[in-house]
Amino acid sequence: MAPARYPVALRQLAKTVALLRENSDKWHIEKNKIIVSGFSAGGHLAASLGVFWNTEELAGITGMENERIRPNGHDPELSGDHFRESWPWKKAFEIFWENRYEELKDRMSLEFQVTEDTPRTFIWHTFEDQTVLLDNTLLFVQALYKKGIPV
Repeated sequence: MAPARYPVALRQLAKTVALLRENSDKWHIEKNKIIVSGFSAGGHLAASLGVFWNTEELAGITGMENERIRPNGHDPELSGDHFRESWPWKKAFEIFWENRYEELKDRMSLEFQVTEDTPRTFIWHTFEDQTVLLDNTLLFVQALYKKGIPV
C-alpha cells in the first residue's frame, strides 16, 4: 500500500472494483460476485471497502455511485480497538495514515463501522499469527454477527 496514504489506497481499491464491474462482460467476470481480499495492511484495506463502500465520504473521493464500488464479499485481516496500543496498530498509523492516530483511530477501528450494508465476510485467522492478534479478528466477527452479516 505504501507510499499511498489514506484515503488514496481505499479510493484505488474502490475504483478497481468499479473497473472490474464495468468490464465484466469483456473480462468474463461475474459482476455480482466480486470479492476483495487482503492480508495484513491489505486486509484492513479490504475490510475498509467492505464497511465504507456505501458512505457519502467514499462516493465523494471516488466520484462514483456507491453501487459501482460495492464489493459482494470480502476476506480481511484486521486490527481492533482494544489492541490499539499494539505495535502493528501504531505502526499502521505511522506508515499508512501519516501519524493521524487521534483523528482516525475510531474511524479505522472497523468493528465500529460494520453496518447492515457490510458484505458477507470470509475470515481465516490462526492463533500462531505474531502480527495481528486473533482478538482483533474476533471483535470484527462479533460486530458482523450482531448485524446479521454472514461470516
